[in-house]
Amino acid sequence: MSVFQQLARVLGSSLVLCLLLVPSSVLATPGEPLDLLDPRPREISVYFEVSPREAPHQMRSVFSRAFPARVEPGDRASELRVIVPAATVEAHLLEDHRPIPESFSDFVWVFDVETGHVLSAQLRGHVRPELDWGLTRTSTRAEIQIDMGTAITGGFEQPRRVLGNLVYRYCSDPLDEACHVVETAPYDPATGYVNAVGRIWVHANFIDVFNFSPLGEAIFKERENREAYFAQDDSAVELLAPGTEGVQAVPVVSAPGPAVPAAAIEPNGEPALQ
Repeated sequence: MSVFQQLARVLGSSLVLCLLLVPSSVLATPGEPLDLLDPRPREISVYFEVSPREAPHQMRSVFSRAFPARVEPGDRASELRVIVPAATVEAHLLEDHRPIPESFSDFVWVFDVETGHVLSAQLRGHVRPELDWGLTRTSTRAEIQIDMGTAITGGFEQPRRVLGNLVYRYCSDPLDEACHVVETAPYDPATGYVNAVGRIWVHANFIDVFNFSPLGEAIFKERENREAYFAQDDSAVELLAPGTEGVQAVPVVSAPGPAVPAAAIEPNGEPALQ
């Protein structure tokens, strides 16, 4: 092989490697990141992190397809409001919680346009969880309220089984060894990524508890082309764990398995009761 052939092969391999290493979030999440400084009412796209419920600490891994949302000015000039329709919440974000149809509010995010902080991300509605009493199963109606932000400290405790339901209780004390604090991330204008933390208040006749909310991790993008948007399939995309540069992504369908901490697993494979 001549020197020129060897050089061509090396250059060709390097080019392929460079293409593989280039951040490809545009492929997985089309469109430019949401511009918080643009208060014009408009439709945008939002991708939610949808790792398994058993892995609340797993971040920037598996995102949903794009869902429609709309932008409008906030109550103050320093705020921007993003609204995810209630129908999306019921049909996609909480479908495994047995939501009661037409009981949910819109999922409203309020951003500080200068800092990117999520001042609040709230929704409320009703679900009908199934309860396992051992010899019988029943269902009940429960109200849930979700409130999250990026300028707070929050996390979750070890998983528990409560009447057959796996729950992660919300905690907010970083000095508590039992509290796994989740790092928040204000909105990143370069990638559209944000991670808010907070709690789900579950209220029923016989229970009143605060659980960790996994719904605060998302990517917000401007919508460039409505035809292209509606042509997307329903597949989730797996995002490579990013470094400090931001979110890197490849459009790979993925559904990683549970990742419950080993200390919380019983010999039979179930999360340990606390």
